[in-house]
Amino acid sequence: MVGCQTEPKISHELASESDIREKIVGTWTGQNYRGEHLKLHFDAEGAVLIQRTGTPDIHAFWRMDRSWLVVSPKGEQSMTSDDFWGVWHIDDHELIFQTGFSTGGQPERFTR
Repeated sequence: MVGCQTEPKISHELASESDIREKIVGTWTGQNYRGEHLKLHFDAEGAVLIQRTGTPDIHAFWRMDRSWLVVSPKGEQSMTSDDFWGVWHIDDHELIFQTGFSTGGQPERFTR
């Protein structure tokens, strides 16, 4: 993480890196914290397509950084905390995460 010396504190334990890598690939649908309907398409090579009704698609990249899922439109080192997703739970049917390092707010829930 750019400029960080210590791991951010979170209020919920994160899913393991191996679980995320194993289960993230595929298409997830749900709503973000703003109530916008999204589709997230993750591929095994690190690309992610973010689709939101009424806006242009976002082509991004994903990687892992110490149990954080990092989704960055630039594919470079992440520059904002919102690029870091704390994945609370992932299985074959449900993805629960919170964007950024903040411990406030509700997690985002996506399904396939």
